[in-house]
Amino acid sequence: MGASSFVLVGQGNAEAMASASHGAGRVLSRGEAMRGFDAEFEKFMREFRVVTPTDLRRPDVRQRPDILARKLEEIKQEAPFAYKGIGPVVDTLTAAGIARPVAELTPLMTIKG
Repeated sequence: MGASSFVLVGQGNAEAMASASHGAGRVLSRGEAMRGFDAEFEKFMREFRVVTPTDLRRPDVRQRPDILARKLEEIKQEAPFAYKGIGPVVDTLTAAGIARPVAELTPLMTIKG
């Protein structure tokens, strides 16, 4: 939710059952992500456009700290610092002949339900 994604083309590797990893996985559990990392989370929220069904910028929502806190907790669990970097995964897939990157996509926003 905020890190680059890659479009890969498969190399038809039978040993990999013509399949590739779809992500790098979490480095922090959802609970761990909730504890601390406040500076990283604040920076992410300042620099990145996060869209949710509840518009967190609306004045009436900003006046409801209970709603705001709950939505921010949900977003924090999925913030970029909770995930491993995808670069090493792409490098491994390329080196193993499983897939090769054709495009790197940089997100402009994320939609969180």
